Amino acid sequence: MTFKESVAYSKDLVNGTKIEVIKKKLIMPFTGTATVKLYDSLTGRQTYEAKSENRISAAFGNIAYLDTFYYPMLDNAQDYLLKDVYTTYPFRVMVLTTGSTPEDPYDYWTWGDIVGYADAWYTYSGSDILKGTVNKGEWTRSTGLKHFVIDFPTHAANGTFKSIYWTGGASDYSEAQPPVINKIHLKDSIVSGTSSSSLSKSNLCVDETNLYRLISGSKTIMVYDKVTEERKDDITLSISAKAIAYDGMNFWLLLSDGAFKKTDKNFSIIASYTKSAVLPGDLVYSIDYTDIAVTANYIFITYSGCTDTSGSSSKYKNCIAKYNKDGTFVNKADVFTGTSYDGYITEIPNNKLWIMIYGNRCIQVNEDLSVYGSTDLTSCYYYSVCWDEARQSLFAYSSTNYGLIAEYYVVPAAAHTLLPEPITKTPTNTMKIQYDFNCEYVNPLDMPPH
Repeated sequence: MTFKESVAYSKDLVNGTKIEVIKKKLIMPFTGTATVKLYDSLTGRQTYEAKSENRISAAFGNIAYLDTFYYPMLDNAQDYLLKDVYTTYPFRVMVLTTGSTPEDPYDYWTWGDIVGYADAWYTYSGSDILKGTVNKGEWTRSTGLKHFVIDFPTHAANGTFKSIYWTGGASDYSEAQPPVINKIHLKDSIVSGTSSSSLSKSNLCVDETNLYRLISGSKTIMVYDKVTEERKDDITLSISAKAIAYDGMNFWLLLSDGAFKKTDKNFSIIASYTKSAVLPGDLVYSIDYTDIAVTANYIFITYSGCTDTSGSSSKYKNCIAKYNKDGTFVNKADVFTGTSYDGYITEIPNNKLWIMIYGNRCIQVNEDLSVYGSTDLTSCYYYSVCWDEARQSLFAYSSTNYGLIAEYYVVPAAAHTLLPEPITKTPTNTMKIQYDFNCEYVNPLDMPPH
């Protein structure tokens, strides 16, 4: 692989200061460059400028191969994978986030909170505090180049953002769409229920070779080879458990009362821990200890309930508790309010956790329990999720269509640029983002040596 140096910069045009960051980039036939400009809303004077080249997801090589060779050769067809995977085409919506994760073409995750976004193809006019609009008066298209201009008025995209992502939109309608962030895309079904035999509610974890399916609230664990999907012998626990996790050495079991146990690889219990006396805090009704995740240093347990006995959804909270590996309680945090649905947790890259609250929100959490990113613009209709670092995929259980356990991909953003420094927009600013995509046209009948 051949690399080049790319210089990203930011300039404060009022104070005259400048920051430059040198990035190492693969030399590829397509590039994208973002230029962010802030203006004083009263005077119209430009006050700030930043420029940064992006990375393009490595996944597009696979898609090009499949739609060019695999399906035409084997099925005399094309599968139109780009639209299938991204709902719309992948460079539909530009998203500004708080994520500070470095650019990586092999990163599946889109990181951080959404500060603003805009559909790059269809204009928007309204009062939404997140949405900008494409400026088609400054839009240009020439050979190998698309020049986008996105405008954010004073009321939109206020806050501090560090990254710019490109994603698909929620639908292919001819009107401005919201982004689809960390969409789940089916890789392979492992076991599915039928009308005569629905799958029981299950909680999942993986180790080096197997997928473990605990029938929630029971003593039964079903085991599948996570590569071949071959069903192995079931495991019978000595106690009933609610959820299961694996930390690279030991399995951990969450019980329905919030207690948890540590087992060896044969599921023999080697330590037992009681729920902290500070839990469930201010929750007094419909309390549920839901799921467990274990990292190298800590145990994390999700739980939920209502703060009064009314059962009103607005009074429900989703929470997380953190324990040391010796079972001592560290702290707890609220992560979401306003739904009676439970939160399911898994460890993900960059020392983060991911809590999926069914049908509502997906939340990235740091190990200190601070929220790193949270969005309600994600489809999240699964009970139990488990990220497999080795396979870079997500195993999940869904109760729809009689139940399904499957392996999924997290759909990567099409492009990502990490800005040279955080940019803060306030209601006194308008903002213009210029984005230039350069993509070399290759004659389909040219046959250069590869």
